[in-house]
Amino acid sequence: MRRRVDSFLRTPPLTLLAWLVRLFPLWWLLGVDQIIWVPGLLLCAACVVAQRESKLRWDPLFKLWLLYLVVQLASAAFIVEPQRYITFVRNLSTGVSATLLVFIFTNLRLDRASARKLLNGLLFSLGLGAVICVALVLLTLLPRALYTFNAFASFTSTETAELPYMGPLFTTPLGLLLPASIRETSYGGLIAAHGLANTSSFADVQYARLRGFFMFSTLYAAALSVSIPMLFALWVATRKRIKFGLLAIYGALFFNFALTTARIALLSFAIGGVVCLLFNIRLPRLSQRVLLWGALILLVAGAALLALAPRQIQTQLQRFLVLRGAGSLNDRTLIYLATFAGVAERPLLGWGTERDVYRLPYPAGSHSGCFGALYMHGIFGLALFVMIGWTLWRRLAHAKPRGDPFLAALAGLSLWSLVAFLVNSLTDNFELDASTFMFAWLLFCVGLAARDAVSKSAFVPVYLRNRGG
Repeated sequence: MRRRVDSFLRTPPLTLLAWLVRLFPLWWLLGVDQIIWVPGLLLCAACVVAQRESKLRWDPLFKLWLLYLVVQLASAAFIVEPQRYITFVRNLSTGVSATLLVFIFTNLRLDRASARKLLNGLLFSLGLGAVICVALVLLTLLPRALYTFNAFASFTSTETAELPYMGPLFTTPLGLLLPASIRETSYGGLIAAHGLANTSSFADVQYARLRGFFMFSTLYAAALSVSIPMLFALWVATRKRIKFGLLAIYGALFFNFALTTARIALLSFAIGGVVCLLFNIRLPRLSQRVLLWGALILLVAGAALLALAPRQIQTQLQRFLVLRGAGSLNDRTLIYLATFAGVAERPLLGWGTERDVYRLPYPAGSHSGCFGALYMHGIFGLALFVMIGWTLWRRLAHAKPRGDPFLAALAGLSLWSLVAFLVNSLTDNFELDASTFMFAWLLFCVGLAARDAVSKSAFVPVYLRNRGG
């Protein structure tokens, strides 16, 4: 038994992590996709400790995450609804996952082969889900197409105008084991019964709103907005005869991205691309800052002009905001107002978790990562949330990657993913889906490790190392 344990601990940590990511569709089928990450990452961290050749490194980002976990635990003392302890454990598990990922990647050296394994594993998981969702959409369109033509009307009925295959498709094995009290909750119901899409409407058109292997469509979009930029790096490391298949997978991912109709995720993806381009083109740092601040000023000026715009323009803008129905915008407004009211009551350590409020469709503290941190963990939680984001920004925005083209591409494109994450966190909470949060932080850590690898290889050439220089 001891030999088997020792043999397992000699497994390369990133190989184990790559398989953990590659098997994500299996975890989803079993219903353990929300709880598998912490145990899996603990095993990877154990392999890092067992194989260490030097003293363990305690990175500043790792310390910030430890402080954030301490604040989370302290805020748990202020939870007022007993059923919300399940939500608290879920949120805490995502923080533990990010902490373990930072520990793993700051205590090993990322090489090209390991990076490719991780990205290929993520591409397989997301690509498989995207292809299945494309097939699902085709299956929903086929009955409608048949019903449209009179020649086939005799073979169909009016029921075919409804969208099939929507909502829960099957009960997961874990769902069969969950107590009825948990299955009856909104979150427990999503774990117990899995589906790939829901029927929704956009501009009064009924369609299949995809969510893939994730909890919600908005968080599926969030995962895609963070993952697609980094997956672009695989183009550099892929042979020409395989690039056609890679293009097909990219197309399926973008098709899924569009059918999530998550407007903020799509906007954050576009903003991230612009910022990434700005910081990766060869401009002096002063010019980059001038352009960035200029863009922010234009954004604020545009918002002010819209506020002062004629009524006709404001009406058109309001129509755009309520394309998915007025309920989405109205509900979010009420949630944010309740969130700020709750923060005023407990400003320091917050309420520990989200909290149900009378006559609100969703709990206070939801629908925003930054506002959620403020509501759940108070000013201390928000301060650490901002510090973690700022630390990532400082490292990724000012990286000058050179050397291996694939690792350099990962280091450069990680800024795109980070900006998409930060912008999207204004209106969505990544912690709501453990898989979305896990993939986001996996990619950030890959970007940081790639940045360190190419920077070291660029600034300390091999011939200088051999001479002791």
